[in-house]
Amino acid sequence: KKFNHNIVQFRFRDKVACGWNSSQSSITFDNGKKIFPANNFYNTLLFRRSCSVCPFTSFSRTSDITIGDFWGIEKIKPEYIKDNGGISLMMIHTSEGARVFDAIKNNLDYFETDKETASQPQLQRPNPMHPKKDAWEKTYEDKGFERAIRRFGIIVDPNPVRVRLGALKHKLFDTLFHK
Repeated sequence: KKFNHNIVQFRFRDKVACGWNSSQSSITFDNGKKIFPANNFYNTLLFRRSCSVCPFTSFSRTSDITIGDFWGIEKIKPEYIKDNGGISLMMIHTSEGARVFDAIKNNLDYFETDKETASQPQLQRPNPMHPKKDAWEKTYEDKGFERAIRRFGIIVDPNPVRVRLGALKHKLFDTLFHK
């Protein structure tokens, strides 16, 4: 609405523009303009309340398989991130999960690791609730979304200079350390 154009693409994590190590989102409009909203993915202010008490932030799962980002892969297998594309972590929890993995593993480039190596904050504990969560929700309820995002500094940045600098930083890191 603000940009008077239709959204044709939304990338939750724009790895094309920002690299695999970024959680920056992007929005592309029908006129070709691309903007990068303020990076609020890790701003727990926007998380649902249930996230602060999530029972799934552990290795104990009810699913057969869990797939997610493999955080810290560059520390143990830097050769896996040379293309700046990142790598997924697959955790197998049950015999059915093992059966499915066995059926597809010949089509995958994988290695086995242990829980300690694969561990990350979201597999250890839930994110704490943001201290201003109540105020955010009250402002949103009483004044609307536009007012809430202005009050709490959640903005859309149509000039993504810092996003591009972040992407350049990651490319430089890759060039220096992952030849």
